[in-house]
Amino acid sequence: MTRRMLTCITLGIAPILGAYACSGKTLHEVGDLNAQKPGGAAGAYVGNAGAWDGGSGGSDIDRPDASAGNAGRSDGGNGGAGGDLIVPNAGASGETVIANAGDGGNGDGADLDCPTCSAITDNQDVRAVVPVGDDVYWLEYGEFDRLGNYSYDGRLWGRNVSSGEQKLIASGLPGPEQLSVNGDFAYVLVSQRTQPKLPHGLLRIPLAGGTPEEVSTSDETDIAGPPGLAVLTGYEYWVFKYGIARVTNVANTAKEVVLPPRYVRQVTSDGTTLFFKDSQGIWSMESADIAPVQLTDDPDNNIGLVAAGAYLYALLNSSKHSLIRMPKTGGPWKVLATYEPSISWLAIDGDRLFIGGYGDTTFNLYQAQLSAPGSKSRLLSYNASELWPWAISEAGLFYGNNHGLYFTPGAP
Repeated sequence: MTRRMLTCITLGIAPILGAYACSGKTLHEVGDLNAQKPGGAAGAYVGNAGAWDGGSGGSDIDRPDASAGNAGRSDGGNGGAGGDLIVPNAGASGETVIANAGDGGNGDGADLDCPTCSAITDNQDVRAVVPVGDDVYWLEYGEFDRLGNYSYDGRLWGRNVSSGEQKLIASGLPGPEQLSVNGDFAYVLVSQRTQPKLPHGLLRIPLAGGTPEEVSTSDETDIAGPPGLAVLTGYEYWVFKYGIARVTNVANTAKEVVLPPRYVRQVTSDGTTLFFKDSQGIWSMESADIAPVQLTDDPDNNIGLVAAGAYLYALLNSSKHSLIRMPKTGGPWKVLATYEPSISWLAIDGDRLFIGGYGDTTFNLYQAQLSAPGSKSRLLSYNASELWPWAISEAGLFYGNNHGLYFTPGAP
């Protein structure tokens, strides 16, 4: 199985109709994604906001008064009623009970506005998603306790979208944040490694299951934001200490640093050639000849580099964001369209163009055609202050957030 690269995480997939949710329900039985969720169960002491799925109100031992709970999350259901706090061994009398220690808050509707979305899984904090053929893979980040301690319980999941069969591939991952699927392996960038001063690293995990292999570590917070991984035939490449490293796509092989630190910010690939951006411009590099070739020395003002067809595409970051392209062999950039509001993420599949960006505090995803890139239609909106992962396929678009993984067919 070889991953076909369409954009930062853009791959082919068979139609998803008839697939099953992780609970065993068909996708259309999961529920209305835009509806307010039911109220939660009782919470202890002062109840915090209810969970997205109407779970229990939380506890807050820092609040000595028995006042009402915090306001509900804007995407959540009602918080649970306050429960009784039992303080064990409180003085000579043994236990003290503080009755009805505050109610949970109320939610006020859903953050995700996507009329055509179906839920693949819910109650997961999804940080990356990669569809490959008839399968889709995603990372669940894991949880923090109420004191901010990370639980080191990140997980890698896989699912066949035709049969609905879902598999937990790996668990106990330390803060998984970026994902690439290459041949028989998943490559996972992690950000919560347990060793002192070594928070980041790259793991290689067999898709068939097995012990994750540590491919690379770093003592600096230098792993690039997405896209920081790229597939070439036989290799996996990634941004390493602001340079580039690679590893042969075979288990138990050592990494090779092919480019020393030079402030590399993005990597992408068309499957045979690696393209990267640094402070000096845009470059290409072949796997057989790792000497980089400069394609342009344009100033550092474009984002979202994508290789598709005969061109490189990017978004010009100025007062208004514009879609630009240049030949993959080098040459001047050409402006194809200008967008308002701000557009900062880009994916391309054939003539299909997907772009994402913020309007105030709402993240929007749009679809257009490369033949008419200025005319776009909105696929979904999510009221959030940070970008969540998404990937396109032949069938449509996968979108993850801190509540789960969703799919929308989009336009053909």
